[in-house]
Amino acid sequence: MGQTVGRITMSDTFVFNHHSLPFKSSTEAEKAIPEFLKICIDASVSVGLKTILIDSSIDNNWFRIELSQDFFWQDWFDKNKKKDQFKDEIRAFRRIVTLSPLFKSEDVGGDFELFDVREKSTNRHYSALRASVWYESPLCSFPTRIPWIHNPLGVCIENLDAEGKIIEEDEQLANIFNLSEWDILKPELVTKRNSNISNGRELWKTRNEFFPFLNFCGKASQQLQSWRYGKDIFKQIKEVLTCLNIYTGKMNDGIIQGYSHQKLREIGLNYEVSGESQTVHQNPRLKKERLFYLPNGNSVFFENHVKLSKGFRIHFFPDPQNNIIYIGYIGKHLRLK
Repeated sequence: MGQTVGRITMSDTFVFNHHSLPFKSSTEAEKAIPEFLKICIDASVSVGLKTILIDSSIDNNWFRIELSQDFFWQDWFDKNKKKDQFKDEIRAFRRIVTLSPLFKSEDVGGDFELFDVREKSTNRHYSALRASVWYESPLCSFPTRIPWIHNPLGVCIENLDAEGKIIEEDEQLANIFNLSEWDILKPELVTKRNSNISNGRELWKTRNEFFPFLNFCGKASQQLQSWRYGKDIFKQIKEVLTCLNIYTGKMNDGIIQGYSHQKLREIGLNYEVSGESQTVHQNPRLKKERLFYLPNGNSVFFENHVKLSKGFRIHFFPDPQNNIIYIGYIGKHLRLK
């Protein structure tokens, strides 16, 4: 983004592009809704985009949004809420917060009145695009027609200088309208979010925001907060914790059942993950080093571990029954003999 004065970042927000409505028919709307739900859910779990920002010009009750003529979101919900194929998506989507209006007085200052955004192909100003640029948040559209089936969107940011002259700045705005486009954007958003945290103490303070589905036990909190082994390994730790958090979020939403190393790799883990060898299993002394206490006081064998570079490890314990992954150890390779 450019350096326009006054803009703020809402890193946990998606801007809903109501300008992409309506659909031509209820049939087209019904076909598009499941993919839209999956995008919003994955954005919440993977990147922490937990709020959908909605313009006050449409009904701020999500279920009263008209998707096509006389066909509302509520109609789709009532028709599909008891179908097994959509139950996980519906349950997860209902946990995502909606916020209206697009702009509140506490979010904007005097510079806001001197700021507007024009979509270049139509040469029109749109409030959702203005919000997306202002908050530096992704735009989520329905794939109804041009230009909403393009990503990125070419926009022109217009600002007034001190003399009242319009200063124009061209930008490319992320517009998510299908899962393929979301999969391309997601790694960039994860990287941007993680790059803002430079040390273990900062990461620990923001753990509930970054890793809401993980539970740190044993001495993992102290090991993370006192991390002193370099930025490269710390970057790997953030990547691994992000993947484990995504996995746990998908367990909570019913998208993934149980735990397996293969499933963890499939959602994006780029490091080797395994259990312990028989040597460790059969040696009480070695096994004891891998026992960590859960919050309930039970001692558990944390044999699952991710192998980082230079011999560092993250030991974790998946509890699919309660949809939790516990982090028990972050540090150098534990003894093997």
